[in-house]
Amino acid sequence: MKKISVLILFCLIILTTLTKNSSKNLESQIFLKNETLSLLKEKNEMAELELSFLSSPEKLKKYHELYFKNELKIQDINNFRIMTIKDNSIFIEEKKIFQND
Repeated sequence: MKKISVLILFCLIILTTLTKNSSKNLESQIFLKNETLSLLKEKNEMAELELSFLSSPEKLKKYHELYFKNELKIQDINNFRIMTIKDNSIFIEEKKIFQND
């Protein structure tokens, strides 16, 4: 009788250990999935925010009038220059973005 009790106790200890290890593995997998999900949610929010700004020129015009009324000016894109810094020297290149035919 004593041997059977010890055997049953030993089996229960092994089953408990296996259950604990498997639940620990599941918890770590759940944590990783939640981290991935939170990163994807953050990327999605940023993409939605970018889409809302880029898809609505009216909003941009409204914000321009509200916040930058006298600070921003319309510029011809061909007047822009490319500035590069190399070996403590500044180089400015004039490049045509659009060529007028």
